[in-house]
Amino acid sequence: MSSMITRRGALQGASALSGLAIAGSSVSSAIAQDGAKKSRSKLILLGTSAGSPPNPFRSACANLVVVDDTPYLIDCGAGTCRQIAMSGVPVANVRHIFITHHHSDHTADYGNVLQLGAGAGRLGRVDAFGPPPLQQMTERFFDMIRPEMENRIKDGVRPYEKDIHVHEISTETLVHQDALVKVTSALVEHLPTYPAFAYRFDTPDRSITFSGDTGYCEAVAKLGKDTDILVHEVQHMTIMEEYLRKGGRNRDPGPFMKHMRETHTSPEDAGKIATMANARMLVFSHIGPQTNPPIPDAAFIDAARQTYSGPIVVASDLMTL
Repeated sequence: MSSMITRRGALQGASALSGLAIAGSSVSSAIAQDGAKKSRSKLILLGTSAGSPPNPFRSACANLVVVDDTPYLIDCGAGTCRQIAMSGVPVANVRHIFITHHHSDHTADYGNVLQLGAGAGRLGRVDAFGPPPLQQMTERFFDMIRPEMENRIKDGVRPYEKDIHVHEISTETLVHQDALVKVTSALVEHLPTYPAFAYRFDTPDRSITFSGDTGYCEAVAKLGKDTDILVHEVQHMTIMEEYLRKGGRNRDPGPFMKHMRETHTSPEDAGKIATMANARMLVFSHIGPQTNPPIPDAAFIDAARQTYSGPIVVASDLMTL
């Protein structure tokens, strides 16, 4: 296996950039920061881990697309509110939430974003988009926190339950459009979880496509055609199988690997999708399997290089592009 790629110093706050590994080599974070300053939009990879078990090396899956200081949140696994705070974006400013599918590593902090954003001073409407039963989940979350919420309201927090507007989506569609972004969706392969979505964000200066959790899925390539950044989930299948056969996670390797290959994507297949899409950059996030020590970045890059010739980034928490 290739040795770990050298990482350079991380930048703080919204410009945090910890180890941008492109095409198998390190790139100066100062260059990347300068590029982010010149753009009206930026991508903040809040959390980059795959799977529900807490990961000491990465936070759970969450991303921000920020356009002219307006944040759009894509998924919100455990710890998302803290990651938002660490990014330098006020959680009170998060008014658009997009859920790819209902697994806990993508939704565990959904209610917390609603509740803690209000506690931080958010005023006005919040729009949440995602598959059913997002409306029921939202209602039940408020039922759960109602005693605490009512106490907070007595202490001066503005009532906010009616500010939350849920939009359930069940098929590929134009999800949302405003003066800053156009968001479209595609159905992906993540059975038995259905529907599950990829999202594409078209901003004034570039496009960013998120695969969500999926097996090899040409619908992602279609959605992400000519996208500037394709953020794709990745599971290193060879290392995962070796890990399981050594007793990792107490799983039977046979059926579990069948599930993984059908519902998640190897770096080689993610490279194929990026090539089909003519994506200008491939970014690996939702990175698995979780191992100690973590898998070197080069293992993902070398595998994907077989099928994709463009820039490849292995994301780290709070990286900004």
